[in-house]
Amino acid sequence: MNGLKYLRRPEKPSLAYIKTEGKSQPGIMFLPGFMSTMNGQKALALEQFSKKSGCSYVRFDYSGTAESTSEGYIYKIKDWVHDGIDVFNELTTGPQVLVGSSMGAFIMLHIAKRFPERVLGMVGIAPSFSFLQYMHNVQRIYNDDTASSREGFGESTRSM
Repeated sequence: MNGLKYLRRPEKPSLAYIKTEGKSQPGIMFLPGFMSTMNGQKALALEQFSKKSGCSYVRFDYSGTAESTSEGYIYKIKDWVHDGIDVFNELTTGPQVLVGSSMGAFIMLHIAKRFPERVLGMVGIAPSFSFLQYMHNVQRIYNDDTASSREGFGESTRSM
């Protein structure tokens, strides 16, 4: 994969990413949705837009997904929120527009709350702000796990 790099993080899985440098601001950061990757149609279309507009652009895969694989660990939504925060903090500079698809919009809100001075704007593509409720229902249906935690970041997902 052209331009693929890894963000190495102490005591956390490395995250696969692709960064396109740009000369104009703001930069753009894409946060994929659940079961999506940095190589999906939305991410690639946004990369083309950023190249044409001269903006820097970052796209990445969450821990345990696609190119950011790490085996033997069950990921929780809070891990993916921290992945987004780490990518934002380590790989972007200056003002940014966050683009979150589905679950990525949920994570985008956490980044904006933590870095309000750097988030110039947010775009939600089919945002899933009720993602945790959705995951609870999926877990209950497929695992018949009525005792699972419904508290915010306690929801877990299996490594893909």
